[in-house]
Amino acid sequence: MRALRLLAIIAAASCGSATSAAPSAESTKPPCPVTTPPPIAVTPPPATGSLTVTTTTTGSNLPAGYTVTLDTGQSGTIGANDSITATGIAAGDHTLTLSGVPGNCTLGSPNPQAVTITAGSTTQVGFAISCTAAGP
Repeated sequence: MRALRLLAIIAAASCGSATSAAPSAESTKPPCPVTTPPPIAVTPPPATGSLTVTTTTTGSNLPAGYTVTLDTGQSGTIGANDSITATGIAAGDHTLTLSGVPGNCTLGSPNPQAVTITAGSTTQVGFAISCTAAGP
């Protein structure tokens, strides 16, 4: 027991926190620093995902392509039979619209389409378009 008390006094004396009845030069030492372990860094999952859009156009007199627009304002061109991927889209529910469909073509898919973007993954959506020969 006496040895434990002696170790505690020695440890405290090295930082200036030893107690004694009479003030001494050792009582002016700075207090012992308190060390705290560094915080554990927790990386949240990505809050964004990707969207791959595919167009499948059949028939004759096919257009060169279309425009796809997401409700976030992101838009881009896509060929008549093509696939494009947009990245960095906020996770959640969105609406995707296909425009630039000529009069001789009809959409076989809903337009606009509701899509749900899942964080850290790629959502797939497709548009089916059928075109006929243009009139006289």
